[in-house]
Parts: sequence; C-alpha cells; structure tokens
Amino acid sequence: MIIVFMYRIQGILRHGKYIGYVSDDYEEGLDRELVHILYPVLQSVYPISSKDDVGMVILSAQRDGYDYFSEQEKDIVDLLYYNWSNQEPEIFVHHHPYKKN
Repeated sequence: MIIVFMYRIQGILRHGKYIGYVSDDYEEGLDRELVHILYPVLQSVYPISSKDDVGMVILSAQRDGYDYFSEQEKDIVDLLYYNWSNQEPEIFVHHHPYKKN
C-alpha cells in the first residue's frame, strides 16, 4: 500500500509517505492504523509519550501500484518509510536514515 499523509506533533505539521503492508482490518481508521505502525519511530525522534500526541490526515492511499518512488523522495518528505515484505524496512526521518537506538 502507498500512503501519503501529513502528521502534527507539538503543533508542527509535517509530511510523510509510507510504502508497505497495512491490514484492511482496522477499527479506528487508516490514519490511526498508520500512527500505530509508525509510533515506535516517531517516539524515538520526537518528545512524545502517547499515540494520542500524533495527529494525522491521509492525503492519498492506494492499495495497488507499481511506481513506488525515486531516490529523491527521501530528500523531500519529513518521514519516508519503505516496508518491503522481503527485507528490513528502510526509514528516513528528516532526510537521514533512521537508526534504532
């Protein structure tokens, strides 16, 4: 699935893109499902203590698609998350590769 979204943390609006699997069996909405997926990354980068600290709006969502990205996308969005099924996720936050602490 390809999802383009905006998220707000501490009053600052940022933008991101997620490419990867998202179940279609969520209860609260695609925005909250994506917050759930991204929360470990967001929590390690921003001073937040709860998923409720993250507001999100989905701008575009596409379950089928083949033109995923160019290498330059990571230089444009604040958060880029590639979650390919056959390898570890590639995550860029503010244009830098994300490293788990």
